[in-house]
Amino acid sequence: MKGVPAKAAARRRELLAEGVKAAGANVDTISASLMRAEMRRHLASLDSGGAMALLADPAMPQAELAGWMAATTEGPAALVGIPADQMARIVADAAARLSDPIKLQAVAEHEAAAELARVALDYAMGELANATGLQPAAFVAWAISEGAPAEAFDPALVEAADRQGAAVVAKAGGAV
Repeated sequence: MKGVPAKAAARRRELLAEGVKAAGANVDTISASLMRAEMRRHLASLDSGGAMALLADPAMPQAELAGWMAATTEGPAALVGIPADQMARIVADAAARLSDPIKLQAVAEHEAAAELARVALDYAMGELANATGLQPAAFVAWAISEGAPAEAFDPALVEAADRQGAAVVAKAGGAV
């Protein structure tokens, strides 16, 4: 489940690319490639606030936004001087303007369902930890020793469990 946000962001990028093409942005010629390079240079010459303001302008026509987004998302966010977390927000906003709203709704529903499942699992893990009398890190150490995948748990708890190591499992008698 930890990969859901990354998968959702990737799907938003795919939907944005579809929207860019549907809006008529020319992305298949050498001259278009050179134009996108110039657009990236212009964005990089602005401070990150200016670049974000340009890309987030709600008055920008769809065809123009499609061109800017094609240029911006062609490489890493660092090429245009926008931090990756802020770029993800810009991509999501542009995808909302340029993409099929039904497909975007499906991505949002998938994210919401994954978050609900994560909360339910966290609650269930807490209840199991309470029932066994183990502290959270000790519970994680025991669960991993019993074959649970480490990526199913909060990385901070896994690290704490690693620090406590086998001593916790031995103290619990190898089973709970």
